[in-house]
Amino acid sequence: MQSYNMERSLEQLQEDMLTAARMVDNWADSQLKEMRHAQLRHTKTMEDDKENAAKLQASLKQLGEHSEAGQILASQQAAEIALSRSAVSQLQQQKELAMDTQNDIRQQIAAREQALVRETEMLSERERDAATSMKELTRGVQFFSERLGLKIQRTGKHHLQFIFRYIDPYNVNREFSFSVRIDEKNMYHVDVCEPMVEDLAGMVAQLNDDNQLSVFIKNIRKKFKAMV
Repeated sequence: MQSYNMERSLEQLQEDMLTAARMVDNWADSQLKEMRHAQLRHTKTMEDDKENAAKLQASLKQLGEHSEAGQILASQQAAEIALSRSAVSQLQQQKELAMDTQNDIRQQIAAREQALVRETEMLSERERDAATSMKELTRGVQFFSERLGLKIQRTGKHHLQFIFRYIDPYNVNREFSFSVRIDEKNMYHVDVCEPMVEDLAGMVAQLNDDNQLSVFIKNIRKKFKAMV
């Protein structure tokens, strides 16, 4: 269930990142189109200003270099041209900023996609390792089934229950049991042991250290037998 939830979370994360990427691209494209249109309008304005400036020069020549009216008109036209150039410069800066922002977002999305791929690969590897461990665990205890009256039951995904008989000489059918679970990190856990044996935690720690399940089963049986 934990692996399934992780897969679902990874799939949802990937879907969210793809949606975000599409929204960013659409927004960036619309912004670039608007800035291009604005730039064209300002370019047209500048061309008109150049034409007006040429007309102004002709008018100044007719009115004379010392015409006060001509000087005022020239100043106004020059101010308008300066404003137009400033507006075009600001639009160019906004365009560059928008492109930089778009590139940054795309890099972030690419990094998250790479992280998602790595996480998916790690999840698949853990699942393969867990499945292999369960197969080895099952093979490792088949030897005990007939000789030691051992019965093995699967009680859930990555859960096995070991039931011993032939331990109590006064009641050979009396059952002694424990349950082994393997987590997503391939660590062994004993959740149930009936009856409880001494130093069970230390034995489980040794099992996780050497991965010798057959030795662990023998030692548990010895503990059970010592209690009779």
